[in-house]
Amino acid sequence: GTSDPLWLFFFDEANAMLEQQRYEAAVVAAQVACEIEIRAAVEQAANAPKGSLARMAIDTPTSYSLRDKRALAVFTTVLGVSPTSQPFWATYLDHVARRNNVLHSGARVIRDDAIASVTAAEDLVDWVQKMRRGSSPHRNLGG
Repeated sequence: GTSDPLWLFFFDEANAMLEQQRYEAAVVAAQVACEIEIRAAVEQAANAPKGSLARMAIDTPTSYSLRDKRALAVFTTVLGVSPTSQPFWATYLDHVARRNNVLHSGARVIRDDAIASVTAAEDLVDWVQKMRRGSSPHRNLGG
């Protein structure tokens, strides 16, 4: 429904695209879901006022893929946890590389890789949500 979070809409789209054998679109939609939830987690945890240094840090990354070093640094600082030691991390990085190849090189994606991408993206979002529930505002960036 319309009250569902936006990331959930994109995962629903990704899964529908898998069923329709639109594997490249599924990979891209899964990554959109991730970046929406990652950004929301950072926003919620930092609770940074406009014009603050924390706000500038949050607005600096050009992408919230977490493959982006700046995004990863902001995420880790604000939430006090890093995803890089999590069991899904390697498959998530593969997924982001796959998504980049689709967008920047027009790469095609086979079914198994598309399923791996959507699964890795869902694993990441599940973990981010657990971390969000455990994080308090103003954790490390101040306000």
